[in-house]
Amino acid sequence: MKNILQTTLLLWAVVSLAYFNWQSIFRIHSFLIILPDVTLLLVGIPFWLHRDIVKKKIHTHKLDSIKKFFLLAYGMMLFEKMIAVLAQELDEEFSLSIFLLHVAESWLFNIFVFTGVIIGLYIILRKGVLSVRESLPLIGFLALFIEKVLPFLFANPRVFLMLAPATVLECFLIFIPAMYALGTLPHVTHDPWRKRFLLATGIIFLCSLPPVFVLGKLSLYFPEIFPTI
Repeated sequence: MKNILQTTLLLWAVVSLAYFNWQSIFRIHSFLIILPDVTLLLVGIPFWLHRDIVKKKIHTHKLDSIKKFFLLAYGMMLFEKMIAVLAQELDEEFSLSIFLLHVAESWLFNIFVFTGVIIGLYIILRKGVLSVRESLPLIGFLALFIEKVLPFLFANPRVFLMLAPATVLECFLIFIPAMYALGTLPHVTHDPWRKRFLLATGIIFLCSLPPVFVLGKLSLYFPEIFPTI
């Protein structure tokens, strides 16, 4: 069953990315829009094929598990956002100074957006609310929500079907290495999965309130740096 779900998601991602990028290239006449997707494939495929080796190297690193978790989560998130900014900048007249400025702005914004998710996920896994495998649907849902893809499910289902798999896989690529860093986790509680899923969602929501509140205030006073959420 697990292999069927993984194969279905990967095939869906490949087909949707191919169709979306084909439409983008011929309508926008730009090959640079596919840069984030190419990066996803170039990083994601080797990572998936050699995941056991990657997992072992992460486990055997000397850093404490909590430090490895947060360094990997934030590091992968910042890397993904840098590639997204690079794709936008290369599609225009490239300027290194402007590129670095936009990267810094994107990093500042997304650190606030993702902090609650990262801290909440750590609590969920450490307290046995969800297992690593059980947390993946929650991560996928949060990815669609944060990246504003979820509204397309009803507004424009075709766009949703094209954007959803890449968005989910990118978020998996951010968080799965960090989850590898936690090593052996406690057994999950015996409560029903739905109850634990709602509890996990609530934990992430509560953890997200302080950074999102601060981000909202910053967007009022510094709108040129922090766009409105």
